[in-house]
Amino acid sequence: MIHMVKSMTGYGQATVSNEQCTIQVEIRTVNHRFFECSNIRLPRRFLFLEDVIRKEVKSVIHRGKVDVFVKVDGESLVSKHFKVNWHLLQQYKDKAEQIREFLSSNETLSMEHVLQHEHLTEWVEEESDVSGLDKRIVEAIQKACTEVNVMREREGSSINTHFNELLTELNHSVTLLKALVPEVNKVQEEKLFQRLKDIVLEAQLDEGRMVTELGLILDKSDISEELSRLQSHWEQFKAILLEDQPIGRKLDFLVQEMNREANTIGSKAIDLQVKQQVVLQKSLMEKLKEQVQNVE
Repeated sequence: MIHMVKSMTGYGQATVSNEQCTIQVEIRTVNHRFFECSNIRLPRRFLFLEDVIRKEVKSVIHRGKVDVFVKVDGESLVSKHFKVNWHLLQQYKDKAEQIREFLSSNETLSMEHVLQHEHLTEWVEEESDVSGLDKRIVEAIQKACTEVNVMREREGSSINTHFNELLTELNHSVTLLKALVPEVNKVQEEKLFQRLKDIVLEAQLDEGRMVTELGLILDKSDISEELSRLQSHWEQFKAILLEDQPIGRKLDFLVQEMNREANTIGSKAIDLQVKQQVVLQKSLMEKLKEQVQNVE
């Protein structure tokens, strides 16, 4: 099975309904060095599901910062009933009767007074039994994760296309440098040999020693090994893109190694064409690095 490059940026939502309630889930993911799912927003009565939700998310999303929002609505989740404080009402009634007699008033305690008194009566909400809803919430989480994955794969496909474009340019540059190496080394050798020969003649130095020193200088300035390693890194990058597992951290390390080889080539370069290609390679690697930061 060919692995699809996945972006770490994604969004998914899902709704699950039954006679009892409606469950709405939103999941958002952004770039992060590791997997992090610490922001899970749940109704208070479902907080016991936090670890279950985190495990479900991690089974699908392996890298990135994940935010999960769960909303549960339904009239049947809460039952309301009217409560009367009978003990307090009896006292209230007795005292009202005593006050009426004391004031010789004809006014009596009315129903309106009783119903409007906040300490005598109140509407009380009680949470209904939610057994079975935990499975429905997990179902909604799974559906939202699927949506997130679809978006991450779609964006990953675009990143993969960009990767291949950049890698094609990089391979062309490496191939060009490999073709230039023999001619560049030859020209450099001739220039150095002539300069050293003039110095030897002027200072009456040993010509054999001069040839040895020339070989050492040319060996240190040769970029063949760096180009071979750069080509090897390029091949590894292409192979990793096909792996059936998260690849972002591997690619990040590989781009660093490629950049190191390009820096070494640049430090050795004397020829103008080589220097120009190194500038191009470093530009391509910077673009690769930017894209790798988005890969799971």
